[in-house]
Amino acid sequence: TPVALEPIAILFTELCVNLRKGYTLKDGLHQFKKNVQLATNGLQSVETVSRKLIELAGKKLETAQAKADERALASVEDDLEAGESPEDILLSAVSSEQTRDRADRELVTPWLRFLWESFRLVLDLLRNNSRLETTYAAIVLQAFQFCLTYNRKVEFRKLCEMLRAHIQYATTQQKAGTKALNAIDLQDPETLQRYLDLRFHQLNASVKLELWQEAFRSVEDIHSLINLSKRPIKPNMMVNYYEHLARIFLVADNGLFHAAAWHKFFNLYSQSPNATEEELARYSSIFLLSTLSISQESFNTDLSEENAKQSNQFLSSLLNLPKIPTRESLIQYALNKNVYDFVAPSVKKLFELLETDFHPLSIRQSLNEVVAEIEQNESYAPYIKPLTKVIMTRLF
Repeated sequence: TPVALEPIAILFTELCVNLRKGYTLKDGLHQFKKNVQLATNGLQSVETVSRKLIELAGKKLETAQAKADERALASVEDDLEAGESPEDILLSAVSSEQTRDRADRELVTPWLRFLWESFRLVLDLLRNNSRLETTYAAIVLQAFQFCLTYNRKVEFRKLCEMLRAHIQYATTQQKAGTKALNAIDLQDPETLQRYLDLRFHQLNASVKLELWQEAFRSVEDIHSLINLSKRPIKPNMMVNYYEHLARIFLVADNGLFHAAAWHKFFNLYSQSPNATEEELARYSSIFLLSTLSISQESFNTDLSEENAKQSNQFLSSLLNLPKIPTRESLIQYALNKNVYDFVAPSVKKLFELLETDFHPLSIRQSLNEVVAEIEQNESYAPYIKPLTKVIMTRLF
């Protein structure tokens, strides 16, 4: 029974962690799950042992980190007192590694690897089981935090792939109509919400790690889950979604869809009861600036080949837009009273210079002081370069 096996599994886990026996641990825990999963409280035991494993591996990593810090500090003190030892001089001759790097490689890296393998093992144990969903979600969040804390970009990509495979398997099973024991049901609103929450955390972590390709794939994951949802998604989640999409399009240098994402963001944000005058002014100004920064190529009809058209239709669907946006349609929306009234005076002046009072001989003089004012605001700074390109194109 689980009551009899659980203490043995915990002791076994402790021994494997202390001896850093990853393969033995993997084999043992899968055997344990097979033995108890059909019993009354069997899956609760699996959850308990899984949490215990992550906790033990996490503590080992913290201890190793503390030891490495201690060793680095001791070596600094030794250097101050005695200068370099003969061993240090020899080591530095054959290796460019500093004491800190060596300590990390010897003490920290093995435990980093072990904790990562533990996350993989636990997620494999808990995946695609409706009764283990809550623990699965909690461990996924811990894994995201691990990648952020230790800046593990490769592991983060692998983690995203793993999560994608899990949900792909669940979707395939559902479509095929094969009903496994305790299978997850993506039609259930609570389950779907849980998976959506995880994808939003994944998107936030991708942006923090500056893995833009992974962030875009996370957006695709979110979009496919939104399509499955039978009830509307929380507005604050969608605001987050559009804001991150805007950042992704900025990095991808896609001015048209960057501005379109800000349009969707502002449209939702302005309806929030918590929106402040200051924030509305900031976001409306960013939206207008991003619209003015759309380069000439983006709205040149000669360049819209079939391939680009398909790609743009896909990007429009990610933004939940009925058709591909244009610079004109976005400017039209920006001139709407609900947007334009909030725009900062300097951005309004720039808009008038570019769109209504444009004159090639006097534009340089008029622009100088407006651009200087805009440059001082760090939120507006990314638009200076594309704006310059737009102005130069119009001048020529």
